[in-house]
Amino acid sequence: MKKLAIFDFDGTLFTELTVPYLFDKWMSLSYPKKSVSKVKGIILKDYFLNKIGILSKKKFRDKATVDFLKLFSNMSEEEVIDFFEKACDGIDNHFNNDILNEIEKAKKEGYELVLVSGSFQPMLDAAMKNLGFNKIIGTKLPFKNNRMDFDKGFHIINGIEKKNAVLKEYENEEVDYDNSKAFADSYYDEFILKLTGNPVAVTPDPGLRKIAENEGWKII
Repeated sequence: MKKLAIFDFDGTLFTELTVPYLFDKWMSLSYPKKSVSKVKGIILKDYFLNKIGILSKKKFRDKATVDFLKLFSNMSEEEVIDFFEKACDGIDNHFNNDILNEIEKAKKEGYELVLVSGSFQPMLDAAMKNLGFNKIIGTKLPFKNNRMDFDKGFHIINGIEKKNAVLKEYENEEVDYDNSKAFADSYYDEFILKLTGNPVAVTPDPGLRKIAENEGWKII
């Protein structure tokens, strides 16, 4: 029976936040500046709504994720993938060394490695290619006629969706969840952490820290 070692990306393995990091890469790679101003304006408005309590942290992050993708409105699928590959060059400099050690430890102990994140699938595929993960589950980008299909909508892997995505991925396999482990940083990761018998809170936000302390979970 398989044992899983499940890892979150943003704030857990990756010490930055995806959207700000990608904005910086867009600029440093000399993509059009005009596109950034418009998209940043939309995201900043929602950030303000989050700060005054109208928009929850989860809803803000989900909306910012989708709004960021408007940068790619006039780009082909190949150009979008190329951007993510370029943006991930050197991304391992922003990885949490404690979590890299946990990944290596899990490999040696025979766990199947799973990454599950709301970050974009092509970014995760590019960022994780040298770490030996068995499964990489992220937010897939819908394309139609070689362009981003905004009408189709985006299924963001966040909150309880992380748990659902892992369960679906392994629905036809025997998994020992009681002896599996999970690593994450956010209150909204409670569901994926509680899926396993060995949850670990990584630099947790206040909400997750409270849960971890009450439950007696390990904290990194």
